[in-house]
Amino acid sequence: MGRVTSLVVALSLAVGVGAAGAQSTGSTAPKPYVITGVVKGVSASSVTLEIADRGIVVIGADAATRVIGRGMASDLLLRKWRPKLPDVIKAGDRVTASCRRSGRALFAVEIRVVQP
Repeated sequence: MGRVTSLVVALSLAVGVGAAGAQSTGSTAPKPYVITGVVKGVSASSVTLEIADRGIVVIGADAATRVIGRGMASDLLLRKWRPKLPDVIKAGDRVTASCRRSGRALFAVEIRVVQP
């Protein structure tokens, strides 16, 4: 009985500490960025955008980046086959990218083609 009680207490503490650590006051949460521009170049791991007033911006991408092309309803339909950047995005497309910053680099969470 003592083992069961100590196991329950240990699990309760672990869950409580995990939940407390996951809470955020908002001051340390990373600021999301939304960038709209014209694609100048695209590779499997990055997109180069020309922003009207800021020049050229390179945004990194990885396997977790959602890529939604023109006419694609939602990534809910694409759970088994996730399109790669060069399959959907071409030079000259106008896109909107939701990004997060890591140091000085930007990484895309989602890239959506707005206008081909």
